[in-house]
Amino acid sequence: MLYRYLYETAHEMHASVSPKNGLVIKCNHTLCEKLGYTREEIIGQPIFNLYDPQSMSAAEKAFESFQKSGEVRDAELILKTKKGRKLNVILNVSSVRNKKGDLLYSRSSWYDITARKRQENKEREMMKMLTHRNQEMEQFTSIISHDLNEPIRTIKSFSGLLHDRLQGEADDKTMQYLALTRKSADKMQKLVDALLNYRRLGSASVESDVSLQSILENEINELEGYIELTGAEIKLDGNLPTIKGFPEDLAVLFRNVLHNAIKFVPEDRTPQIKISSKEEAGGVTVVISDNGIGIDPKYAKKVFEMFQQLHVLNADSGVGMGLTYCQKVADLHNGKIWFEPQQVGTCFYINFNT
Repeated sequence: MLYRYLYETAHEMHASVSPKNGLVIKCNHTLCEKLGYTREEIIGQPIFNLYDPQSMSAAEKAFESFQKSGEVRDAELILKTKKGRKLNVILNVSSVRNKKGDLLYSRSSWYDITARKRQENKEREMMKMLTHRNQEMEQFTSIISHDLNEPIRTIKSFSGLLHDRLQGEADDKTMQYLALTRKSADKMQKLVDALLNYRRLGSASVESDVSLQSILENEINELEGYIELTGAEIKLDGNLPTIKGFPEDLAVLFRNVLHNAIKFVPEDRTPQIKISSKEEAGGVTVVISDNGIGIDPKYAKKVFEMFQQLHVLNADSGVGMGLTYCQKVADLHNGKIWFEPQQVGTCFYINFNT
């Protein structure tokens, strides 16, 4: 009695099918309700009547499998309601046998995955749209690279030629204007290059196992000349872990954080940087502390935005994209980056989910 109740009220559609002729022997209320048929309209009819023509070939193969082995596992098919609506389903079949082992009938169950397929289709369409948008962005990047760089180079070239030609002949004001023109063109060039570099993040690297220890050691070596010039002292914990990530992009992240830590230090102070990591539930956090001029907490979000050269940093070079790169790389790794002020300097935290 309990089995019959569970059979009738189950969320799955159930039926028993003859292995000889494929006729439905019995079915539950859920199958009738979902397909819109009465029980009398289903029992005694070929099971293939319930399938959408698009799925008929796969349904026939599933039935052949049932006849040979007595089972079907996770066959993805399409049922058809009485009104012609399609239901995406997963079919699983077991068998009932007599004492001799002869196949008597199937225990067939269809699980409705229509909602899931609809969501998958939406996601597929979304991916197509994103792919299209990315292609548009690639075109846009190409336009920036050529159509903006070309006039910038022309302005720089001709302003330089004018400067040289008028040297000693033009008044100081004219020479000042030419110098400002060239300086502005240089800045525009940096802005364009910064946008191109930002766009390229995440597009060239291939995900792999990345040793954070090796990445940081390599970036410290790359900064050797700058470190020697400033006398910076960098202490690196020798136990940083390996994570799944994009090595080239991670290098960009750490390069910018380390460069800033060395750069933004008062002239009367030797840059001192400490790098360590701590593993936490579900991830690892790299901690980079410095003894620089620090960042006001009120800039906690703004400092990661594009082209932000905050007055507290006393920045007179660059375009304010370094920490924006860092934010994007952290996002690419499903992580995050933030900072906390110290009594002296700043402490950056970069979290990676693992």
